[in-house]
Amino acid sequence: MEENEVNDNFTIEEDITQNENSTEVEAESAPEVTSEATVDDHQQKIDQAFKKEYAKRKQAERDAEVLQKQLEELKSKHTEVPAEIGEMPNEYDYATDEEYEDAKRKFIANVRARTEYDAKQKLIAEQQERTQEEAAQKRQAEIVAKAQAYSENAEKLGVDANELAQAGQAVASYGISEDLTMEILADSDGPLITKYLAGNPLEVENMSHMSPVQAGIYLATTIKAKANALKPKTSSASAPPTHLEGASTEPEDGMYPNLRGATFS
Repeated sequence: MEENEVNDNFTIEEDITQNENSTEVEAESAPEVTSEATVDDHQQKIDQAFKKEYAKRKQAERDAEVLQKQLEELKSKHTEVPAEIGEMPNEYDYATDEEYEDAKRKFIANVRARTEYDAKQKLIAEQQERTQEEAAQKRQAEIVAKAQAYSENAEKLGVDANELAQAGQAVASYGISEDLTMEILADSDGPLITKYLAGNPLEVENMSHMSPVQAGIYLATTIKAKANALKPKTSSASAPPTHLEGASTEPEDGMYPNLRGATFS
């Protein structure tokens, strides 16, 4: 009897061991889908951020080239500097009337050339100023639009306006670049990024040592992922009912049916 029990126990332990070994083999052979998917997703975000930064930089370069070309075209049209006007010819300085008249004509021509040259230079300066003002106004309009979207995003994310203003002042005091500031304003999670950077000044310091493209990618991937952890947690549970319907409105109705209508003295 005892021998049969020992054999039975041994068989059970052997089955358990085989099942454990089988489970280990299956675990080892199973592909790490989640890990690979996470790596691929992270790399895809980096690639997208790089393309965005590269496109932005190229557009900025094209805009700068167009502006520079316009200024050079204005200058190239009027590069010839006229001769000095000099003094008005004195007829007593010339031996003949013909020499005097010739000098006088040259003097008048120089005066006209100088007058036209000065007028054109003034026009060029005014055009350059207008071009620069238009570029500044365009830049300012972009900032205003992004700041408005930034405020709207803060409201959607549930970020308090005063808290966000304090965080923004803190990040600005860390010396964050204008390019990164514009990136934050344009990002849908910009307010969360600002809050995160306000509490992590070393991140701003690290990005200051990166190239503009590298800093933009780091902001759009690593910083944004960390900032997302600051999103307010929302509950998916439904709200409790405010009105309960039943067959009776009396709490004790139905508990003692035989006592209904009875009086006690």
